[in-house]
Amino acid sequence: MSSRKEKVVAVAGASAAAVVLMRWWLLRRRRRHFLMMSKEEVASLRRKYVCRALSVSYASSPLMMVEARGSWMRDSSGTWFLDTRNNVCHVGHCNRRVARAVARQVALVNTNTRYLHPNVCALARRLVETMPRGSKLRAAGVCVFVNSGSEANDLALRMARAFTKKRGVLVLDGAYHGHTLGTVGISPYKFFGGGEGGCGGESQGDRKMKYPDLKADFTECATKPDTYRGRQSAKAFAADVEAKIESLKKKKKTFIGEFKKDDDEDIFVEKEEEEDPGGGVVGIAAMFVESFMSVAGVVVPPPTYLKRAFEVVRSAGGVCVCDEVQTGLGRAVDSEDQWYAFEQHGVDPDVVTLGKPLGNGMPVGAVVASREIADAFADDGPEYFNTFGGNPVCCAAALAVLDEVQFGGLRANAVDVGAYLKSRITDRMRECSSDDPKGPTRRPAVTVGDLRGTGLYLGLELVTDFDSRQPATNAASLLCTALKERHHILTTLDGPFHNVIVLKPPLTFSKKDADLFVDALFDEIDHLATLPP
Repeated sequence: MSSRKEKVVAVAGASAAAVVLMRWWLLRRRRRHFLMMSKEEVASLRRKYVCRALSVSYASSPLMMVEARGSWMRDSSGTWFLDTRNNVCHVGHCNRRVARAVARQVALVNTNTRYLHPNVCALARRLVETMPRGSKLRAAGVCVFVNSGSEANDLALRMARAFTKKRGVLVLDGAYHGHTLGTVGISPYKFFGGGEGGCGGESQGDRKMKYPDLKADFTECATKPDTYRGRQSAKAFAADVEAKIESLKKKKKTFIGEFKKDDDEDIFVEKEEEEDPGGGVVGIAAMFVESFMSVAGVVVPPPTYLKRAFEVVRSAGGVCVCDEVQTGLGRAVDSEDQWYAFEQHGVDPDVVTLGKPLGNGMPVGAVVASREIADAFADDGPEYFNTFGGNPVCCAAALAVLDEVQFGGLRANAVDVGAYLKSRITDRMRECSSDDPKGPTRRPAVTVGDLRGTGLYLGLELVTDFDSRQPATNAASLLCTALKERHHILTTLDGPFHNVIVLKPPLTFSKKDADLFVDALFDEIDHLATLPP
């Protein structure tokens, strides 16, 4: 009897094991099927299961990337593309040092910042040490880790309001600071629907705010310091900053409810919006600036502008925040000793935010703030906790990124290759100029009207004519498509007229890569000149 029971148990156990193995085999087969799907199958699945608010590059003929190395990416057809647009893979696609660091750490432990771990502290110290010598953040800066640049800017906003006890925020026309509710509300690029930014009501001039409900209360926008299309004087731009701060000072706080006691609990009771009976003013909590404006079209503020603007903000009691999500960690630099674009302006920010490049594709961002601001935030509100922010794996990736930038010569490469790019493009611009007697006999349909930026963060503004500076929006789109289709070069367009090619490649970008881009770009510009109008 006992033997029979044992046989039954054995058979049952074998059957259960067989079921488990069958399920594992089916799952593995299904996973392999997904990995082997065609681009068309993936596109169909994406349309069915993924929200269409997530846009796709080259929508009419999207790419499915399957491999990448350095400054190059390979799609599902086996074609390699030169990547001039990816400032996320900061130290090169699939960087070996970063990949090894992630693999080692993820095989050991990955947890949150409620436990001690050396990676978190090591990364905080390293980031503070990247701040300029003699700066307040180098002397007494502290870090908070998050998952993205959007989260970093959102947290910086909370910190500034906790420190100043004010609500108002000053940003620049066309700025973009993130996709959270808080940061979209201070991003004119977003609430104007990707067109030319601005504030001051639902419309400004001929521009209309596409999403007025997204604009945060008490957000003011100063004139974009665009020296190519706007006023030339840093003093005039700074005067506009002062006027906007005065406007914030005059605004009154409002509230839409109050707390009442109900069975010894605080219950929030909504009511119609009305003026704060205390008569408090909004004031200025912070000014957020991208050291070089990104989606606005690589707008580089004129010399002394940020110094003047920061002086005005601080005299009004506000905090100065430099958003280095796009430009930081050795990208937009004119010296291999620099880490950040704000260093070229000679300013000493109270807060610096970091995101995209810090993890080379791993989700990690950071806020580096002065201790007094960080302490005010810690003392004035609830505990701040971020489940994944500062986890050991992402910190390991970030430490490897800093090693690559610092010891791999990537800042020097950014300066060297960036200067080479500018020199080659300037030479070709001169050839296209109608004032050049050696230039082409046929006037180009599109040309580079302005070249701006430093290091490997450059903007090429495409225009139909040097003198009129008419934006070449349609031609810019044709150029980018031609670069992808005929030359296998990936580019991106930004700016209010979508006519600025933004070069922000991995810092491994070489002079050979630069030659490929410049030759292809001007070949296509010459080709456009041969087409009928």
